[in-house]
Amino acid sequence: MGFTGYIGHPRGRFPILVKNVLPHLNALRSLDLGQDTGFGLTNWYITTIQCPLNYLRVSMEHIPHLCHVMSRETLSTTLKQLHVTMRSENTRRKNSLPKGLVLSKMINLHTFTLAQSIFYRSSRIEWSTIESLTAPNVMPVLRRMDLAIFITVDDLDCINRSSLFMDDRRIDIQFAFIIDDTSLGNQLSHYVPHGSRFHPRQIVGVTCVISCLSRNYQELTNINCYFDSYPWAYDVWYTLPWAFEQFFDSVVPIQYITKVEVFALPPSYSSIINSSRLRTLSISENDSLPSIISMPHVVQLDHINTVYLSFHDWPTGLNLLALRHVILTNNLVALKNFSSFPSNIRSIQILFRANMPNFVSSNWSTLRSLSALPMLTSLHIVINDMNTGLDDISCQIIAETVPMFVHFGIRFRRDSGMPPRDSVDHCIEFDPALIDVANDFTSSIIDDEDNEDNEDEDYENNEDEDDDLAFLESIFDVYRASIKELHRRILCLSFHMKPLIVIEEGGDAFDYLDAPPIRVTGADVPLAYAKTLEQNSMPQVPNVVKSVKKVLNK
Repeated sequence: MGFTGYIGHPRGRFPILVKNVLPHLNALRSLDLGQDTGFGLTNWYITTIQCPLNYLRVSMEHIPHLCHVMSRETLSTTLKQLHVTMRSENTRRKNSLPKGLVLSKMINLHTFTLAQSIFYRSSRIEWSTIESLTAPNVMPVLRRMDLAIFITVDDLDCINRSSLFMDDRRIDIQFAFIIDDTSLGNQLSHYVPHGSRFHPRQIVGVTCVISCLSRNYQELTNINCYFDSYPWAYDVWYTLPWAFEQFFDSVVPIQYITKVEVFALPPSYSSIINSSRLRTLSISENDSLPSIISMPHVVQLDHINTVYLSFHDWPTGLNLLALRHVILTNNLVALKNFSSFPSNIRSIQILFRANMPNFVSSNWSTLRSLSALPMLTSLHIVINDMNTGLDDISCQIIAETVPMFVHFGIRFRRDSGMPPRDSVDHCIEFDPALIDVANDFTSSIIDDEDNEDNEDEDYENNEDEDDDLAFLESIFDVYRASIKELHRRILCLSFHMKPLIVIEEGGDAFDYLDAPPIRVTGADVPLAYAKTLEQNSMPQVPNVVKSVKKVLNK
């Protein structure tokens, strides 16, 4: 029995699932929680799982979290594959082994992945920590290791003498080493290991230039949302074939690789026999293919099935035969050029982020163009931090779009409290008192000789929290009104079959339902071979009728 969760949006209910449901699945053997730390999971939830997992794929913030998971008795004796992405932007946390911790022996672990994204540079893992985690007395049967981490030039000597590359476990290791010193370049080719002693690998060396989202993005058009005034560069040495799906991922598109220069290539390489594992491509440049396409043997366009397209139109001439999913961030206008989209797209997710470039949430008429995509069956819209609701015209256009899809969803999310004062005037349907609070720039005068400074600060912080809470209550009233209006307009449409409408339990519009939803599912028993027992264990017409009457209070 396995459980795999693809985490997109929303993510707020997922920790409840991990905390309250997964620990009770005694037959669970495979658990894939994705590799995105943005959905609120902590190490504590994972360590409550008592079932003997064979496979675990998860993201974590720090090495101590990983150590505690590895030290769980039920996991240390049963895990065969462990895949971890480390993502932390907290430079104050030390990314090393906890003092006094004795790591358990992972007696069955044969495959281990430890990877950092190139965009999470602030929390480097010491090479000595890698050595301790993968030592023969901790992972005695390790056979495959995928490692993507930041290192220094001084680490290379230790790496070449490491047991990972030299001992008799015969580990097949693939790596991507990120070095912040770009002055040496190809001079390091003799010091970077070419695979392990028993599994030689060809390697490639490139320099990646990364730019951040402009701080003045409000003044920019969609020609260029990134600024190059203070870019940073890394040298990346990697083995072939490319082994890291999450290496180029960022939770939000605030960083982007804008330039790639190749300085070291293998003499020959067959990409047909050894294909890259990269399946997701992020694009954030205007009418331009992503720079990582220049990285040799990393991006194989005929293998890409998901594209994150942020702020800009679809690049001219980009044809992805295997593409199935597109995620658009703040570029609803891109749908106007639907003819440039591959016709084989199955699902589109539209993300609006009010605090990012090109936030325009009024041009919903572009949704009508999606009818020209013959294989499109799913559309999900997520609106983050918008300070208004949907007007009547927008609600009508969105509602008219719904019958085109088998799966449709729209969600409002709030990641922040009160918006900046200069944007409050754009809010609608707010309590006027909140506007007065937001525009009140006065502050209390504190006597320097008073010994109650801290108490005054705490009082002011509490007032700020109260203001944020009042604002959030007001803005969610606006969101609820939009959901109700959409609901009304959708039900007025003509469908070939009645739509299934679901509102998240515990969500802000849940009380709008006339009754709580009831799921009609199979019995919690193994499926029997006998026909009569099989029918009794699966939902039948009387079960459905009984549930319908219960919902209708009949």
